[in-house]
Amino acid sequence: MFPGGPTLGRSPVRQRSFVILVAAVAFLLVGSVGVYAYDSSRDDQIATGVKAGGVDIGGLKTSAARAKLRRTLSVRLNRPVYAEYKGARFRLDPAAIELPAVTGPLNAVMRGYWRLVRRLV
Repeated sequence: MFPGGPTLGRSPVRQRSFVILVAAVAFLLVGSVGVYAYDSSRDDQIATGVKAGGVDIGGLKTSAARAKLRRTLSVRLNRPVYAEYKGARFRLDPAAIELPAVTGPLNAVMRGYWRLVRRLV
C-alpha cells in the first residue's frame, strides 16, 4: 500500500503474542493428557513411600501390598496384649475374644472389642 498509510490485519507483535499463547495452551493440554494417561496406566500401583501400619508398601501392586500387610500385621495382631484395669493385670488373647482377620470390616472389629470389654467389666 502507501507508505505511512493504514495497514490491514494485525500488527506483527500482536500476531506473535497470539501464536505464543496458542502454543503454550497446546503444550499444557498435551502435557495434561500425557500425565493423565500415565496415571491411569498405574491404577493398581501404590505410590513410592506409602506406609500402612508401619509397613512399607510403596511401589507394590495392590494385591502384593494386601498380601504383605496380611503377612506382617497378622503376626502382630495375634500376639497377646497385657492391660491393667483397677490395679489388676489382664492378658488379652486375640484368639480368645474371636477378633476377625486383619482385613475384616471395622464393625466386626468393634464387636470384638465390645465383647472383650463386657468380659472384663
